[in-house]
Amino acid sequence: MKRAVVIVAIAWFVVLGTGAAEYAHNAQHAREDANSSPRSSRRDSSTPVHNDSNCAVHAQLHQPLTAMPVVMLLICAGLLVAFVSQLAPAPDSVRIPSRIDCRGPPALV
Repeated sequence: MKRAVVIVAIAWFVVLGTGAAEYAHNAQHAREDANSSPRSSRRDSSTPVHNDSNCAVHAQLHQPLTAMPVVMLLICAGLLVAFVSQLAPAPDSVRIPSRIDCRGPPALV
């Protein structure tokens, strides 16, 4: 199920990025206008023009996906993680023995 959501999200961003969604929506408007208007060789001034002000789908296609403050917050959070991960790790505690077991100085023979 996780893969399906990712695949749909990738496909949607590709469709938005290439302009295929807007092209398909404009084609739908063209079909609706062709069906509603009488067949004539010239175009009337009464033919509706679809844009952001009178079509909710056009407005949604042209609006930004995220607000600018959210993007800046994500960038700053990413930079914070990058800089914190570059810090030197805390050194491990070094155990210093209280005495050294040895035989002492070599004997003179």
